[in-house]
Amino acid sequence: MLADQTSVKAKDSTLYVGDDWEAADNFVSATDKTGATVELSGVMVTGTVDTNQEGTYDVTYTNGKVSSTATITVVAHQETVVAKDSTIYEGEKWQAVDNFVSATDKSGQAVDYDQVLISGTVNTDVPGKYQVIYRNGKAEATATITVLADQTSVTVKDSVIDVGDNWTAADNFVSATDCDGKSLTLEQLLVDGSVDTKKTGTYQVIYSIVTDEAATPNFFARLFGTRSQEAVTATATIKVVEKAEEPEEDDQQPTKDDSDKGQQKPTDEGQTGKQTKATAKDKRVLPKTGTAITQGYSIAGVSLVALAGIVFFRKKHTNKSRKTK
Repeated sequence: MLADQTSVKAKDSTLYVGDDWEAADNFVSATDKTGATVELSGVMVTGTVDTNQEGTYDVTYTNGKVSSTATITVVAHQETVVAKDSTIYEGEKWQAVDNFVSATDKSGQAVDYDQVLISGTVNTDVPGKYQVIYRNGKAEATATITVLADQTSVTVKDSVIDVGDNWTAADNFVSATDCDGKSLTLEQLLVDGSVDTKKTGTYQVIYSIVTDEAATPNFFARLFGTRSQEAVTATATIKVVEKAEEPEEDDQQPTKDDSDKGQQKPTDEGQTGKQTKATAKDKRVLPKTGTAITQGYSIAGVSLVALAGIVFFRKKHTNKSRKTK
């Protein structure tokens, strides 16, 4: 008598809420009494799985007098993606990663940003509201990016003064506003240039509002003077002229011809009081701003390099002396 080789095998599994399932997923194999393969269609399946609800489900596979039970566990779907809203000003740089917070896969493991699908973009040159969608599998999140008009501005005026007059940067400063339109004082601006009121000539003074908040240079940038900042700048032109001679007083009434003989102060009507206004659209890079700071770090840098050289050669000389002994 031959042995009865009837058999059936099933396997356990874990699913996530929302996954598809069918009996074939947990069926392994089956044979009849002679050992010939039996397809799933020849096996009786009892039980089902509701993948819409978490829980543990038993499904029994019966082949003749033998059976095998598979346990299917349906767990919570942990696939997520989180994004955040933000507000920026026109002209600022933007990329989708700026509004991405986090994402996880079905099992709750972190998902990198480059595995997330992005839909939508932001035109930072045009104020308005933009929506960007982040998708991770079946999960999605929407970030709203608001681009505000940049109201940064600085206004200065030209002037003509006499040799020997007093001059300060405030004399040619008119007004300034930050990105929100709030007034700024002269002390909040960078002023580059000066006027030598002892000499005639034309002088230019630059008034700047630094617009990039990430302009703080690293140590080596400061050390070797490679610092640069983006700013809105306006230039005032100050012309220093010789002081007009006062006409001598006498008893005679000067004629028109006599009055024209004295040296007259140039009027420069087209220059005096002329105002120049720069806005956010006029941003430019200021190379090596903060001269005093840069010079200080440069001196420190040279000193540091020199000190390192001295220490190196002294140590080398000491080691050489020890070897000769």
